[in-house]
This record gives sequence, structure tokens and C-alpha cells, in this order.
Amino acid sequence: MKAKKQYGFTGTKSGEETAREKRNRKLARQAAADGMVLLKNNGVLPIQTDCRIALFGTGATHMVKGGTGSGDVNERSCVSPYEGLKAAGYTLTSEAWIADYQKEYDDSFQAYLKHLQGIIDAQGGNIQEAVMQILEQVFHYPKGRPIVAEDLRDADIAVYIVSRIAGEGADRFDQPGEYQLSAEEEAHLKMLSESPCKLVVVLNAGSPLDTSFLDRYQVDALIQMSQPGMEGGNAFADVLSGKVNPSAKLTDTWAKQYTDYPNASCFSHNNGNVDREEYVEGIYVGYRYFDTFGVAPAFPFGYGLSYTTFALEGRKVIVEDQDGENIRIRVCVNVTNTGKVPGREVVQVYGACPQGNLKKEYKRLCGFAKSPMLAPGETQTVEVNFPLYQLTSFDESRSAYVLEAGEYALAIGNSSAEVVPMTVLELEKSVDLVQTKHICPLQQELKEIEPAEVAAFPVGEVKHIVLNPEKLQTRVVSYDYTEKIDPRKAEAEALADQMTPEQLMHFCCGEYGGTTGAD
Repeated sequence: MKAKKQYGFTGTKSGEETAREKRNRKLARQAAADGMVLLKNNGVLPIQTDCRIALFGTGATHMVKGGTGSGDVNERSCVSPYEGLKAAGYTLTSEAWIADYQKEYDDSFQAYLKHLQGIIDAQGGNIQEAVMQILEQVFHYPKGRPIVAEDLRDADIAVYIVSRIAGEGADRFDQPGEYQLSAEEEAHLKMLSESPCKLVVVLNAGSPLDTSFLDRYQVDALIQMSQPGMEGGNAFADVLSGKVNPSAKLTDTWAKQYTDYPNASCFSHNNGNVDREEYVEGIYVGYRYFDTFGVAPAFPFGYGLSYTTFALEGRKVIVEDQDGENIRIRVCVNVTNTGKVPGREVVQVYGACPQGNLKKEYKRLCGFAKSPMLAPGETQTVEVNFPLYQLTSFDESRSAYVLEAGEYALAIGNSSAEVVPMTVLELEKSVDLVQTKHICPLQQELKEIEPAEVAAFPVGEVKHIVLNPEKLQTRVVSYDYTEKIDPRKAEAEALADQMTPEQLMHFCCGEYGGTTGAD
């Protein structure tokens, strides 16, 4: 069953795929597979291609390949998980459910198009206004009919794909069918978890979802597919079969419940004001908030499993001072594949800064690096290289990035929740590494959240390296935007002076559809 494209634009009138397109398709497949995160696995994965799979869910044939607005790209074709698993040689036993879902999808999409046409008709020819309204109308996938025992007949494993579309102009809500599972999805997972089949759940979404269903149902494996692009289906089959051993890590923190996020009550539609957003978290964003405020996540930042296991051993830390302005830190870590299949691991280095006059988070990511492919039992040294600047904190009162006096602990790990201290950098007096100036001063009062106190990072018995403050020079940022630097500035200003405020607004937004008189 060939999945239909949601949009009928490919960006080309040629029916022949070019050599460039073929190269890009291969690259897209590799990137998609490398970006999928294995969140849970009780040993059911990888799945041999002679296994019989019952495939369900909104993303089975209509995978979300990207976001809305600027997150959408037109492609010649898009490979769904259904097509990818078929091409990999799997036998799919749920063809009847897939066919019923396809009909439900087609009917829903035709109703969606009719709704859009109604918006256009209501504007009476004002295409610009109609387009702006249409961009806010997101097509929500139907969830499919109930899954019955016959749909699982002869299946060894059930794979259920939960899809969510979001992006520019289309934030998700803390509601069933959005951040939470819908009632239909809950019923599907309940039925599948009570069946004799092993259950693999796949999350086809560009941002976190509520994963509390793991506490309610027996789920054997969980994969974050994300938004995998046009080759997503083939890439998914590569990961499911073990052709590609997953090695990606989460780029954000997944909360146990929506209200655990610091801006849960006020973000976007939650406070009834989508025109004004106050980012009161300050520096406490993502894992920095969860760590500092002691909120346990469902899945921590930097987390991701593999079909093999690894051991990390800190080897040495080198402080390079080739010049006083660009001092770099090199952290060398031995990575050993302790499992039974080849794989890659991501070494992450975190820094815990001293709590001086400036407020700081519990720890911060300083750098990371992925190992080469390691055979079982093989050890390679991975180096994480980052500038000393990564350990500075911004002093708003003086508009400077400062290294405050004290001890800076460096720790290594494979997620923000699994780290061990390796080295401590000592600095006897504070130094300004970068001096800036306020060019966009705060226009009104903004009260940011702050912890009552920050727990001390446990260091233990590790090597200490003393930093020489005399070698740490201050870099002063220049703001000299003169005609000599930008000779076109005067020409641009002259053109802007000829335009009306309305024309300037359209020029900045890039959405004007008429003539301005200043073409």
C-alpha cells in the first residue's frame, strides 16, 4: 500500500530522479537512522526479518516527516514505516487494519480540504488573509478503528506508531491526542499489551510526549523516531532490524508529567495569551532546571540506549594555553564496547561551576563527541574538546562573561543523569573572559525563577588542575557598525526612508502579495 503525499508539490517537473537526489536520499536515510533514540528495550530489539509484525498506529502509513511552516520540505516521495518494513523483508499481518485506516485517513483529509476551501470562500478573495488563517489549520491524523484479535493473528511482534504534527504556528496542547495519548490510542495500547505479542511503541514526533503509558501497559521497547524525513520508513527498518545500531541521544529532557516543566502554566496557549511570551526560566532551561530544582525526569537529557553496552574511563584532561584568549580544554576518555555487537557511544562532558556571586545551574553540558564504530571488546580513546569560555557565567550588571573564583568540576558520562567526576579546575581569583555592552536593554521588569539553593556537586578524590588567572585575557567585543564596515548601510537606509510603515512590515515578514509602489 503506497502512502499518499499530504501535499502535492515536489519542487520539480521532471519525472527522473537525478544523481544528486539519489545521493541525498542515501544521506537522508543515514541521518534519520542515526537520529533515532532507543529509550527502552527489554531484549525484544533488534527484530529478525523473518519475524511476523502486526503494524498499527497513525504513523504506520502516514508518518510525520517534518514540522509545519518552515519545518516542512517538499520531496519527490516519502517512505512510510509500512513501506520500509515491507522493503526490508518483514511480513506484515495487519493488512486489514492498514487498509481500513487508509480509508479513514482519505475521508478525513478530504473533509480537511473542504474546511480550508471554506476559509478561502469566507475571505471573499482576500488571499493573503486566507493563507494566514490556513497556516494555522493543522491536519490531525485520525486514530484508526479498534484493534481486534484477528488483526494480531499469526503475528510475533506488534509495532505501534504514535504520530504528532507540530511546528511553526502549531504548538501542541496538554490534551488527549496532542501531548497526551488519545482515548483511541489508550485503548489500542491496552489491547496490544494484553495480547501474546511483544509490543514495540514508536514515537513519531519532533518533541516530547507523555510517556506515562509505560506505567499502565506492558511495553517491551520504546523508540523516539522523531521527524525522520523522506527516508524515514527505510531508516526505521534499518534500526528495527539491527542493520543500524541506535546511537542517538535525547536533545531535551522528557518530564514525567507536563506540569513538571517550569513554564507549563504560561507557555503559548496555556495562559490565554499567544501574543506575549515571558521566558522567566532564565538560565534554568531543560536539564538545567530539572537538575538544579531536583525534579526527576522520565528520560534525562543526553539519554539513549544501544543494542550493545559501553564502559567509559577518564584518561586525562589537558588545558591548552597556546594564547591567553582562546584557552581550550581537552578531555580524553577511553570507551570500551562491553557488549556483543558493534556500536557507537556518545561521550558527554559536564561542568559544575562554583556558586559565587552569580547564580549558576547544578551542571552544564560543555561538550560531547561520538566514538567510531567499536567491535565487541574494542577500546578507543575519544576526545571532547571545548573552550574554557563554556564555563563562564554572564554578569548582567557589568555585561561580561565571567569565570568566578573557585572550583570547576568536570564530569563524564553518557547522559546528564549518568556522570562521574573526573577533574577539578581551580581558579584563585575571578576573571572576565569576554566584555560586551548592553545594546538591547530590558524594557520592563522581568522576574526570573531562582532556586533557594543549589546542591553541591559531589567531587570525590580526583585530580586538581590550577588555572593561572594571569594567562586569562579579556576579549572585548566591538560594536562599531560604521560605513567602513558596511558600505551598503547608507543605501539600505535611503531605500527604507522611501517606504511606508506598512511596506516595511511586509518587507520584514516576507508575506506581501501586492505591489508597494517602491519596487
